[in-house]
Amino acid sequence: MHKGSVRNPRFVRFLGPGLGGRVVMGGSAALAVLGLAVLSGCRSSQPTTTPEATSAQIDAEDRPAHSRLGYRLDWRGHAASPTDASVRHFIPLGDVVVYHDTRNNLTIMENDTGRIRWSMSLGSPLTRFVGHARIGDRLVTASDTDVQLFDVRTGDLIDRMRLEAIANSGPVMMGPLAVFGSATGEAYAIRVSGGFKQWGHLLDGPITARPTRVDSETVAFVSDVGDVIFIDAESGSAFGRRQKIFGGTRTNPVTDGRTVYIGGMDQSVWAFDAEDGRLRWRLRTEMPVTAQPRVWRDRVFVDLPRLGFTAINATDGSVIWSNDKIRGEAISARAGNLIVWDGKEAVVVDRQRGDVIERVPFTGFARVMAETFEDGSLFTISNDGTIHKYSPSF
Repeated sequence: MHKGSVRNPRFVRFLGPGLGGRVVMGGSAALAVLGLAVLSGCRSSQPTTTPEATSAQIDAEDRPAHSRLGYRLDWRGHAASPTDASVRHFIPLGDVVVYHDTRNNLTIMENDTGRIRWSMSLGSPLTRFVGHARIGDRLVTASDTDVQLFDVRTGDLIDRMRLEAIANSGPVMMGPLAVFGSATGEAYAIRVSGGFKQWGHLLDGPITARPTRVDSETVAFVSDVGDVIFIDAESGSAFGRRQKIFGGTRTNPVTDGRTVYIGGMDQSVWAFDAEDGRLRWRLRTEMPVTAQPRVWRDRVFVDLPRLGFTAINATDGSVIWSNDKIRGEAISARAGNLIVWDGKEAVVVDRQRGDVIERVPFTGFARVMAETFEDGSLFTISNDGTIHKYSPSF
């Protein structure tokens, strides 16, 4: 296992334009520069630091944070949200982004410009909404008791249907089906055209974690007490062995399309084969895993207690590297490296070794999320309804 660290200053390292454009010199090169400075000081009273070096350093530090991370600003917009509300749901859905605040005001904005397409109040601030999804030109808006279908172009209400079980998580679209996890432990699906219940399976304990769409056919559920089930969405049949993790999860499972990875409260990271439900591996940790995992390429990335930000081999569960100087969640991958955010600072991390490449102050946001994890657009969302969209600056 490699212990990640801050990049060794003895090595010359050029960070490209997207990461600050800095040159770091060490060893004999630094001594040579020092020697020239001393000689210059004997002959002249001029400053020993060259104007070019000072200018480059100032330019690097004065660049906007998003630029240092490798992004350019596309637009800045503001949701139709009162000052006493904060963000509850923010979801990019194709050509629109959905902003839903804590007083249940819904704003649909153009993804390419940030302009408001339409907005409305969904009713009482006391109603609990679990999420939004999209099927074609219909926005699927789900509270814990019903589902509303809106025309995503105009905001017109198309249909409304009552849910048979109280929804606790979802909706996740599986073709024509909206899939939910319930507070009573039922994993179930409704057919959007008609609203009737397609299937249901009862698990032990409530389901708070979001249902995980593994591929176009399979959806996985994990209950709060650790029941794990894989279901064929169209037929509703469960397959493989129902598994159990001890203590459940407080985060959302993630998948690479073949395996589902779960951070467990039983001090473990789990990996289950999506084809037959069998356990592939289990990595035991020193404390419950409460940080959101992220799977990218052949690795699972997660902030682990004591170890810090950690890269796990997705095939066998071995730890590849860890860095206790990095905390937070992997929010995106940019130019082959990871960007990790802890709420106050964004850190560019070498994917292969876990070394810190760049630390950038990145604060004032309630959420930061990527539309597509690898080299996709980045959104920052503030509690006052301000949204910034950034695109990769290739």
